[in-house]
Amino acid sequence: MVNCCSGRRSSSATLLRRLVVCVCALAATACLRPYSTSALDPPNAQFPGIMTQWNKTTGADVRVLFVHGICTHTEASWITQGWDVVMRGYFSSETMTPKPVPPVGQVQIVDHEYNIGSNTISGRFLIWSALTAADKLKLNFDNPPAYSAAPGQFTWKRATLNSDLKSTLLNDCLADAVIYAGYRGAEIQTDLQNAICAALDGTTSNDTCDFPATYGHGSRRIVIVTESLGSRMVFDALSALKLEAERKGSNALAAFDEAVSPITQIYMLANQLPIFALARPAPAASIAPVDVTASPTPSMAAALGMLAEARKRYRGKHAAGNGLSSIEPPLSLVAFSDPNDLLSYRLPPNDTAIVGADTSVVNVITSNADSYFGYVENPYPAHTAYSGNPDALRLLFGGSARTKPQ
Repeated sequence: MVNCCSGRRSSSATLLRRLVVCVCALAATACLRPYSTSALDPPNAQFPGIMTQWNKTTGADVRVLFVHGICTHTEASWITQGWDVVMRGYFSSETMTPKPVPPVGQVQIVDHEYNIGSNTISGRFLIWSALTAADKLKLNFDNPPAYSAAPGQFTWKRATLNSDLKSTLLNDCLADAVIYAGYRGAEIQTDLQNAICAALDGTTSNDTCDFPATYGHGSRRIVIVTESLGSRMVFDALSALKLEAERKGSNALAAFDEAVSPITQIYMLANQLPIFALARPAPAASIAPVDVTASPTPSMAAALGMLAEARKRYRGKHAAGNGLSSIEPPLSLVAFSDPNDLLSYRLPPNDTAIVGADTSVVNVITSNADSYFGYVENPYPAHTAYSGNPDALRLLFGGSARTKPQ
């Protein structure tokens, strides 16, 4: 151990070396990521990763549906400078092909096909920021004039960090959650419902969704990756699509089952469901096969129960062993949260409304940024930097085994 306060006389060079060593030692202990290797809850949990779908299969095609969360997202920032960079950095052999897809209302759909050797990740990104942009303009007056993203008229003194967080985490990000929880929530949900219908290869007309009677997915699996508010939006939309199909009759419900049964994995980055449940807690009673009112995440519990029932009906229809019936695994849900992310929550892994024979729930406790002296971690990267977290990516793509392609 370095004695930083030795009383013995030393040369200037020796004192300088000691000072440098002491500063370095202090910096090493001051800036730590306690969960740079993520912890799992339950501790011995096992779950697949996106690449697990390729096991023993050549030419496998996995469609990954990405839905962002709070904060303004654009194709350039979220995809081109975001997930495209992640894919290139994670898969050394990756080649990417963009495929144009028309928007659904104000929701932009961007398809990037990532070819990794003989296998494919079909990335389908939903960008919904336009749905709340006009509302958030009303808060711009509270930003300082120098805030480049949305200059305002706030000229009073704010501490630098507080000013940055007010303009980003509050005025741009948390505002999205407030808007969705408010009177415009139903309208936004309908727009997302239409977009997810299209993302699952359905067609929309007059805010109603029609799925093909037979998909013929073959070996394709569907993985959903959501971020913060995007999780609640996806669960609400899937539940609403089920109710709509049910109202249309048995053929529409069977087509819905065909569309959602290939969903085998759901990854939630920066899970916010428990706090959103305080604003809009009660899903329609007919969505889920079990009572979800006691669950801290009733929207998710209802949606997962609904997906389990859809898979059960699908298996019964395809009892002969064709399609997915003989090879589809149980549904795996993995929730990532940084303990210092003020806006995210872990899931109760023993919630009886969620966990069943066809569904497993795992929490990933991770660190997205350094914490300083155990006192503070910047809350903005704590909430938004999951896709830049190396261990989180190993778990996302490689599962609990953290396997990574060579």
